[in-house]
Amino acid sequence: MQDALQATQVRKDFSRFIDTVIHDKPQAVKRNHDVFWSLYQTMVTEAFFG
Repeated sequence: MQDALQATQVRKDFSRFIDTVIHDKPQAVKRNHDVFWSLYQTMVTEAFFG
């Protein structure tokens, strides 16, 4: 996954990361060869339950 953010980038500017997830789009983060997604609950709820 080439678009995943590095964990060090996320830690440096955590507030901006959270704002992007809440107001813009989900974000993928790469840490120690693992990738995880950060999702905003409201987006997921609306996507699955209308």
